Amino acid sequence: MTETDAYLNLFLILGTILTLPFVWSLFIAVGKFLIVTFLPPKDVTFEIKLASGEVIVKKVNIENNKELINAILSENGRVIS
Repeated sequence: MTETDAYLNLFLILGTILTLPFVWSLFIAVGKFLIVTFLPPKDVTFEIKLASGEVIVKKVNIENNKELINAILSENGRVIS
């Protein structure tokens, strides 16, 4: 192996190591996109904390607009998440 080949191998290895985090984040982004595209969420879960301290968990279908609005604008508590 000549000196030029050694430097080329070194640059290739260093380039691969330095680009791995970017390639990994690209794979994560593509995976999230594919999941959202092919497996969209059907329902949303809300945790509503009442003034008394009681926590109510509501699972609401996304397509039911009236129930979704009522869960978000809950009159008897405040929505945590």
